Amino acid sequence: MIKNLSLLLVLILSLCLVLFSYIIPAFYLRYINKMNEEDCKCSKDFSRNFVHFYAIYIYVSLGLIILASLFISRNEIKKVMKDPTNLVMSIGFSFLVAYYMYQYNQKINTENCECANTWEVEVMKYHSYLIFFMVFIASINVVNILLGNKDMRNSLSKNINKLKKN
Repeated sequence: MIKNLSLLLVLILSLCLVLFSYIIPAFYLRYINKMNEEDCKCSKDFSRNFVHFYAIYIYVSLGLIILASLFISRNEIKKVMKDPTNLVMSIGFSFLVAYYMYQYNQKINTENCECANTWEVEVMKYHSYLIFFMVFIASINVVNILLGNKDMRNSLSKNINKLKKN
């Protein structure tokens, strides 16, 4: 009973993370398009452009992964996704995303940019905190791998599979 409850909790949490990861960028795209239409000059900077790039990148990546899954075996995709080089690159990119989201939030709040100060900017702040936390955990995993220990992602996958079997 407890193992089934643990599996259900892990699945619900994973589903929430996936949904938020793909829903929130849609709000960012809508927000940035609104800023462009309103010609909100005080919000225009590199951080806003980077957040716009990030939102588009998420959807292009998702499309490519879906397309690749139609032509490439699941094991091949897993092999590529678990490659340590991809882990390090995604940590770096995630750090940049979090940093520029946070920077954009700070810019809007410190410059009292009324035309851009909406709930999406507040979401960016908390989203950046979440990404910083995930980057921290992933960085600990990289250090763990460099010290010769097991990859935490593999250990987590094995534990979830054990929960499924029981």
